[in-house]
Order: sequence, then C-alpha cells, then structure tokens
Amino acid sequence: MDVATIYGTPGNDDFVFNNVIGNPLYFPTASDSYIEVYVYSTDGFDIIKNYHLQEDRIISIDPQLQTSTHIEIYVSKNSPNENSPDSDITKYTFGTTDSDIILGTSANDIVYVFSGNDVVFGQGSNDRLYGGEGNDKLYGGLGRDILDGGLGNDYLHGGDGTNQLYGDAGDDILDGSGFFSDLLIGGTGNDIYIVDEFAVIIEGIVGDRIVEGFNQGTDTVQSPVSHKLGNNLENLLLTGSKNINGLGNDLDNRIEGNVGQNFLVGGNGNDHLHGYGNQDILAGEAGNDTLEGGTDNDFLEGGSGNDVLNGGFGKDILAGGAGADLFVFKFLFDGNDTIKDFNPKENDKIQISKTGFGTTSTNQFSYSNLTGALFFQGIQFATLENKPNFIPDFHIDLV
Repeated sequence: MDVATIYGTPGNDDFVFNNVIGNPLYFPTASDSYIEVYVYSTDGFDIIKNYHLQEDRIISIDPQLQTSTHIEIYVSKNSPNENSPDSDITKYTFGTTDSDIILGTSANDIVYVFSGNDVVFGQGSNDRLYGGEGNDKLYGGLGRDILDGGLGNDYLHGGDGTNQLYGDAGDDILDGSGFFSDLLIGGTGNDIYIVDEFAVIIEGIVGDRIVEGFNQGTDTVQSPVSHKLGNNLENLLLTGSKNINGLGNDLDNRIEGNVGQNFLVGGNGNDHLHGYGNQDILAGEAGNDTLEGGTDNDFLEGGSGNDVLNGGFGKDILAGGAGADLFVFKFLFDGNDTIKDFNPKENDKIQISKTGFGTTSTNQFSYSNLTGALFFQGIQFATLENKPNFIPDFHIDLV
C-alpha cells in the first residue's frame, strides 16, 4: 500500500488538513516534542478535532476510514493500522455533530463524540469513551474502560471489567452491572446508579463504589443485593427477588424494597420506607418518617419523631415509638393490624380513609377497653395491644 509520510521539525509542529484523500498519512514524532493534527471535513459533515501527541509514536490517518459519522486516527510504536499485531496500538475516533453510532475495535479505543445523541460501543481492550454534549449511550464492553458522559442525560455501562464511569452534568444512568467492581461518579443532576452482585453490602467491603458530591442532585441507587447508602445519596431501590436489606444515611431517604423479604432502615433524616414484598421489617429510627408495608404481614417501627405508619395488606404489627404518630388504615379489609404502643398523651392518632371504609362519621367505630379491639360496624380491623384509654371521637381522624 502506498503511503505518505510527513516529518515534522525537531520542535513542536501543527498539521491542518481539509479532509484526507488518497494515501494514508503517517506522522512520526520524537519523544522530546509534540505534534497536533487537525482534520476538517468539507463534504457535508463536520469533523473538527485534533490529536495531541508527545512521545515516541507514529500517527496514521487512513482516508478509507473517514465516514459520514467519524474519522479514525491510529497511534502505535511501529505499525500504524488496525490490523497490525502491535499490542501497543491505540485508535482515536472522532464523531460528528450529528447523532452517531460508533463501534470500537479490539484495539484500545479512545472515542470523542459531540453534540448529537450518540451511541458508542467500545468492544474489547481498555477503552476511553467521551460523550460530550447530547444524550449519549456509552458501552465499554470488555476491558478496563473509562466512560465520561459529559453534558446531557447519558447512559453509561462499563461492561465486564474494572471500569470508571463519570456522569458529569445531566440526569445520568451509571450502570455498573457486570463482572468485577466499578467506580461510579455521577456529577451534577439527578443520577441513577445501578450496582450488581459486587455491590457494597456494608461499609468497608470492596465492591461497586459510588462517589456523589454534596448537593449535586437527588440520586438513586438500584441494587439486587443488600446495600447501605453512602454519603450524599438520597434514594435506594432494591431490585430482583432475593431477601435483602437496605440501609439509609443521615439524609431524607426514600428506600423501597423488592418482592422478597426485606429489612429496611431509614437512619437519621425524614425517611420514606416502602416494603413491597413478604414479611418486611421497616425501621424508621430518628426523624419524622413514613413507613408503608406491602401485601404480607409486616413489622413497622417508627422510632423517634412524628411518624406515619401504614401496614397495607396483611396482619401487620405497628410500633410508633416516641412522638406524635399516625396509624393509617385505607381499607376495612386490609387485615387486622396490631398497634403496640398507641399513646394518646403523645397525640397519637388513627387515620381512616372515608372512601375505603365508606363512612363520614366516627360514630360507627367502637373500642373495647378490655381487649384493645377496635371495630367498624362490628368488624374488628385493629388491636391496640397496650389497651390505652381510646375514644374514637377524639383519636380517629377521617380523611
């Protein structure tokens, strides 16, 4: 194959081209200087980028690899083309301002895309993918990859390997699923972090590691294994069907269980805990918390603060703890719940749904001081285990 070799000066050089046609161009450089290559397309699409080199390498630009979506630049010590056996080869790909789809190679790919909504696949080896502007999708594939979403609402998936994912600005999804542990850094915006079987179960155990800055949005972690929210993370969603646990932090957290049996702990802050599965345990701890059970027999403990407890379906056990707590009943036949510590002196209340019970008056409710049973039209729907001095007209709120 015919080639054109361009040699620079002993110092620092700049090369500027309007398209590359004809033969491939090779740019050798020494280790004590650098060159910059600018390629401008004039055939209806814009590729305006530069490659900066400052070591003993050879750059090649092959006109056959220019397309309407990208241009490719190869860098190596000896063999500047994709089919070379040289393991040191690195391929630089520059997208356009349109929405591009770019496929990487088995080489170490470095891909830059711009203002379009781009899709980039790194494939094998150790790749670096940069999203730039637009809502981009970056897939690392095999190898140890670095993905940077840039501006826009991006989706980043590292694949199998120890990867680094940077969301930057925008509402990004950082997907760490795959073998080995990943580093996920969201940046500004309301980001979603997806961790996998290598997630951090408790602090100190190595796994997918999430780094979120202070006051950089409302972020959510999705985890199929037990997970404790780290610093500056607000929400946790447990996925899959395993019996796993979720722990909050000092912020106002929203923690949602999966269809399995979950132990959810809010920690400090005004938290919202929701158990969807079977026989969940929800503990609000400090703060004014909202606890919602699921479809089975759950245990809800509010802790300190003015808490809202809704057992949902099933025969649930509700413990408000200290503070003015609200025990919610939306439907008459949700299940016969047990309230362990109803305390009128702390201004505890029972909230009844007018629609769910079909009533507008507390006169249809009755209470047994002897057994602690609470009835609606003669049907028991709750038991006040500590048998307080309960008066329906005073202690029931209809909403």
